[in-house]
Amino acid sequence: MKQFISIIIVGIMVLSGLGAAAFTTNVYIKQAMILKNEASSVLFSSQPTQLEKDGFVELEMNGATTQLQEPNKPMLPIYVKTYQIPFGSANIQVTCNPSDIGTMTLIKEVMPARIAPLSELSEDMAYVKDASVYGSVAFYPDSWSSYDLGAGRNENDQEVTFVKVVCYPVRYSPLSNQVDYAGGFEISVKYTAPTTQPKTLDTSYNMVIIAPAAFESTLQPLIDFKNSKGMATTFKSMEDILTEYTGFD
Repeated sequence: MKQFISIIIVGIMVLSGLGAAAFTTNVYIKQAMILKNEASSVLFSSQPTQLEKDGFVELEMNGATTQLQEPNKPMLPIYVKTYQIPFGSANIQVTCNPSDIGTMTLIKEVMPARIAPLSELSEDMAYVKDASVYGSVAFYPDSWSSYDLGAGRNENDQEVTFVKVVCYPVRYSPLSNQVDYAGGFEISVKYTAPTTQPKTLDTSYNMVIIAPAAFESTLQPLIDFKNSKGMATTFKSMEDILTEYTGFD
């Protein structure tokens, strides 16, 4: 008898981090537990560059991978790196220590990030400044780094835990009209790895994807991908199920 996996809701999360960094992995075995430490470093080649625009300044930094863009708050360069560690890892500890910290006075306020326009007509909307940030001497962001944890399957179809580390190389004090910036970061991700290997997808199962008929064309690339990997996958619309079967819950 064939076995089936039914998917009612399909969600995809992608966590990505760009940028080159030195990378090391240390492994320690103690009391049948596997302790690991993944460490990397990143260096920025220069201090932030100020570019005048629309009465504000935009800050750029060589080595940053993207920008921090919280609506109405200062738009600042950031560095993002995502680690993949074994699914089921415990005692995850993340540190991100800045080095070579400097201070720079700005010529104007840092440009606030704007909410993504809903149409071309709203692209010229005025800038709005968050008073809780722009009216304070406190540095924004309030720390040099943050991190998020997530779980899913990687490019090799293995269950993993994603550790997304965000470094803030530039922190802005609006009322002081200055920024503190870091010349680099030392990143460390320590964790207790499980003693069992992460699971790969069991291709002995067949799969049926159940969704409204309107989603069939959108889900077709996923169906084709699963079939190409040897998992027999088909689509069944909710409308067909309702017409083919009687009864109710």
